[in-house]
Amino acid sequence: MRTTKTALLSVPLTLLAAALPADAHHSFAAQYDASKPVTLKGKVTKPLTGLKVAGYVGCQTNRPFGVAGDSFENPQYLDRMINLTGATAIPFAKKVACCGGALMFSEQEKSCQLTRDILQCAIDGGADCIVTPCPVCQLNLEVYQGKINQLFGTSFKIPVLYYSQLMVLSWGGSWNDAALHQQVVQPDVLKPFA
Repeated sequence: MRTTKTALLSVPLTLLAAALPADAHHSFAAQYDASKPVTLKGKVTKPLTGLKVAGYVGCQTNRPFGVAGDSFENPQYLDRMINLTGATAIPFAKKVACCGGALMFSEQEKSCQLTRDILQCAIDGGADCIVTPCPVCQLNLEVYQGKINQLFGTSFKIPVLYYSQLMVLSWGGSWNDAALHQQVVQPDVLKPFA
């Protein structure tokens, strides 16, 4: 009987605790102190001059509050990283649009529509490739290009990379160092830099 009373009492207490306000922070803040600048150690020895890149932040890496000191609607931190490699970050209207995320598994056609619009925006802007910090965005934008081409009659074949891969190349790393041999869409546009 005592166990039943304890269990009955614990339910409303748990619900009350769940309703209380809680502090939240951006996942980026878990790794970096927003009050201290991040210093990357590397020297650009092979600038990626002439490479036009669409910096795709995506929606999740910009939530819940964006990155401190940057615009939520038009963040520039990724564009600055791209430009530091010697490449050119193109203006990209879809940089914070949702790619559908895990919706790709349950509502594939809807997610493919979102992803198609992002890919088309990058191509219309003259991008040679797309760079993102988000693994789900990278997966959706690169791996599903064939499916999108099939569904919508498009012919996308644009490389989608992590920003760190550009950094490796600009710091003098090889094709394999940057893991470019593992891309689904071969980034041939980067061969002159590898």
